[in-house]
Amino acid sequence: MKLSIKNLAKIKEADIEIDGITVICGNNNTGKSTVGKALFAIFESTLNIYDRIREEIASKIINVFIKSSVYIRNYFVHHNNAYNDFKFDIDNLIDKMYSNDYNDIDLLINNFVKKNIANNKEYVVFTITGERIIKSDSYIESISDKIKKIITTPIDSIKKELISRYFNSIFNEQINNTDKNNIAYIDLIIKEKTNKIIFNQNKCKNFNEEIIIGNNIYYIDNPFIIDKINNSSNGYTLMEKKLINALEKDYTNNMLENIIDSVQNKEILDKIGKLFDDAVNGKINKMGSYYYLDKLRFENLSTGIKSFIIIRMLLESGSLKEKDLLVLDEPEIHLHPEWQLLYAETIVLLQKYLDLTITITTHSPYFVEAINGYSKLHKIHNRVNFYFAEADDNNNVTINKVNDNINLIFKKMADPLKKLRNMRIEEFDNSKSEE
Repeated sequence: MKLSIKNLAKIKEADIEIDGITVICGNNNTGKSTVGKALFAIFESTLNIYDRIREEIASKIINVFIKSSVYIRNYFVHHNNAYNDFKFDIDNLIDKMYSNDYNDIDLLINNFVKKNIANNKEYVVFTITGERIIKSDSYIESISDKIKKIITTPIDSIKKELISRYFNSIFNEQINNTDKNNIAYIDLIIKEKTNKIIFNQNKCKNFNEEIIIGNNIYYIDNPFIIDKINNSSNGYTLMEKKLINALEKDYTNNMLENIIDSVQNKEILDKIGKLFDDAVNGKINKMGSYYYLDKLRFENLSTGIKSFIIIRMLLESGSLKEKDLLVLDEPEIHLHPEWQLLYAETIVLLQKYLDLTITITTHSPYFVEAINGYSKLHKIHNRVNFYFAEADDNNNVTINKVNDNINLIFKKMADPLKKLRNMRIEEFDNSKSEE
């Protein structure tokens, strides 16, 4: 997979291979997080996009009928089979619309409306022979007009509006480069097929779709997110809501949901169990409205443990599946150096056993070296790519691949340590001279 970005947020230009583990390094304020956010926005906004739009259209048509009559609303409540038949007819109507399988759209919609108000006593009378007669043609015309407006809304326009909403939410209405006149381009390339998105003035102007997105993506940038499980989701970002929903999976309504993935993931957990035991030694359980590690509520756990718990819960629930995507934004921040090693090895093994696509942003040379070392140890080094983000004098960011010169990362990111070392030497020299 390849992600090509131009004029998106702070990034002027970047071509990034996102297969296996992708590590993006750089100083603060160099747009490292932009890549992960863009990846999340692309996958989440276009995930099963056609099915989601169909569901929205069907829901709008149902509301037209329900709002038109108290009788219809009550009839559906008490006759579940009738509602299912009605939903089936809606699906057929949508299929015919988008496959152009009709001669007269008005006739198609009118026949659909007539069929589905045939049992509506408010609008149907019966002759002596039992024939059903619609009371009002204007009623049929009114409903038909509303449905026609819904179903003839261009699907491409709906897709572009949906993508615009996702990107604007994630990038806080600043999708385009700081110069709003610059058009933003995003290309997602998988096996020589491309999904191309073009933004101008923070609006999606073009979406060319060759790839059907079917894999989930999770964005983790804050281990404190597990403290928010079961709280109101008001004020959370799209990325936080997605993660919280995955962490608090409730299977009481469908015990089979994700069951195969959960069983398979438990086999993965067995393989990397010792790493988790070193960090998260205990049983995760829920009592009432709260989650616990053994008897200690999540809110009272150390920040480092929370980082491991998030991964463990995603695996145990089956939410994180084979070939899914995981974005980790500066995961080392809340981890002791020893646990950075544990976390890095955990990430490497998850990629190896679940074939996850993992994107990591970091400014820690220690964590970079850990990923590099463990990927070699576990023989997946050919699936790891390293990039470095730099800003020019105009604060435009470019991101370049540095696989052949990974020492550049250590040199650039070790400069602060050199300054400290020089300060110590200077302090030592001053103390000696005072003697």
